[in-house]
Amino acid sequence: MWHEGGDPQRVGQGMGTAMISAVIERTWAEHPAAPCVLVPVVAANRASWRALERAGLRP
Repeated sequence: MWHEGGDPQRVGQGMGTAMISAVIERTWAEHPAAPCVLVPVVAANRASWRALERAGLRP
């Protein structure tokens, strides 16, 4: 069974943070002159905020 956060057996294993880190790393490699990376996040979605913070992003 799936829910909005993904497969319950895989939630909390750092996969989301790893994916975010990989996308950010590739973004910087492909667009080195970009001044920032903007990521829209629903303010109430604490899990997404935590994953972004663990990936090194700041609000």
